[in-house]
Amino acid sequence: MKRALYILILVPLGVLSQNVTERSGVKVIPKGGEEIILYAADACDHCYYYLPSALRISAKKGTPEASFVVWKDETNSQAIGGILHLLVEWGLKAGMDKEVQQALRSTRDSLGVVMGAVMVDASSQTVIEGDDRLSHILSASLKNTPAIPRTPGAKMALSFHFAEREIADFLYYLKHPDKAKSNLRVTYTYAVRTVGGQMRTDETTLRLPFRQILITLK
Repeated sequence: MKRALYILILVPLGVLSQNVTERSGVKVIPKGGEEIILYAADACDHCYYYLPSALRISAKKGTPEASFVVWKDETNSQAIGGILHLLVEWGLKAGMDKEVQQALRSTRDSLGVVMGAVMVDASSQTVIEGDDRLSHILSASLKNTPAIPRTPGAKMALSFHFAEREIADFLYYLKHPDKAKSNLRVTYTYAVRTVGGQMRTDETTLRLPFRQILITLK
């Protein structure tokens, strides 16, 4: 028993998570309420990996890692520009892995162990989704090419620079976040072995409504 345990510990997690099996897919809902999708590894029936989930603003010691600065004209009466910086991440929050594992064991596999996240690749660099005015403002104002995070807790930086023609509309949405229809979106691909034994590439997409970001900034 000890020898088997040592072997499992010494095998790099990436080796076990290279491929997951379609037949093992299971959806669980921990106490936090967000649905998590898990797959067992092709080489380990009880080793489960979760698909990317919970795209959110990063927080440092409980403080959201987001800043918004507006500058005004010489009379200090009219906004003429602004900068918004965000750090965004995904993954199970602290302690949620135990809740997910408990839900897994009570619904599908009494011996199941949550090993981490499925290995993924970014399938698109487009991170702004929507066709409203805010979406156009965000797309035009994004000044960096975000590095799409491929692992839990890795942070994606976004920097928006608003010109005078854009800042007034952005401030409107800041006052009325319920009007915002755009999302931050990241799409990933991952490898899965089908029931028939073939390898297939599937996609999964995470969205963060910009409405939530605006509420955080207020």
